[in-house]
Amino acid sequence: MSMPPSAMRAIVAREPGDADVLMFATRPVPTPGPGEVLLRVRAAGVNRPDIMQRQGLARPAEGVTDVLGLEVCGEVAACGAGVPEALRGRRLMSLLPGGGYAPWCVARLDHSLPVPDAVDDDAAAALPEGLFTLWHNLFELGRLRMGETVLIHGAAGGIGTLAIRMAHAAGGPGHRHCGPRRAPGRPARDGGGRGGVLSRYGLRGHLSRPDPGAWR
Repeated sequence: MSMPPSAMRAIVAREPGDADVLMFATRPVPTPGPGEVLLRVRAAGVNRPDIMQRQGLARPAEGVTDVLGLEVCGEVAACGAGVPEALRGRRLMSLLPGGGYAPWCVARLDHSLPVPDAVDDDAAAALPEGLFTLWHNLFELGRLRMGETVLIHGAAGGIGTLAIRMAHAAGGPGHRHCGPRRAPGRPARDGGGRGGVLSRYGLRGHLSRPDPGAWR
């Protein structure tokens, strides 16, 4: 892989507003610090915080670049102190504080995951935010174990459908709750496996039914 340039074109918001406020701007190519890698970005995800920042409803943390983009899939181009040089050339999917809408970005290695060969760049760039969020909430905080049941609210959304799959992979059935305006078949198709959909009666209605196991 060739050495990165000193400067790059990246996407920023020139002012709060709709998508037409996005523009290219010249920014220095970042240098990875200890525990970080420099990624040659292959794909970037679009997150709600990105949109809120563009709209002026959120600001990046102090010291974080104004370049948008919280998750990427990229190829390791350089390694900071403490990062094995053997990672050069490896594909990683990473969660960032910002900077993903650019050809180069810096990511913490402990906020990155290796990308399986079967997962393409676009799909990998859409996963880090959801994976880290769900791993922390389901398995670190919730301590979900094999055979346990999890109730997933908002199951028709991106986080919800991913939560169904992760709960199923962990060996637990996931009962999912989606609002009455959502198609009840969608979470079942997306999540697959066991569990049920609470939609027609709403959560309160299902819990008060004589047979709450009859989810449909």
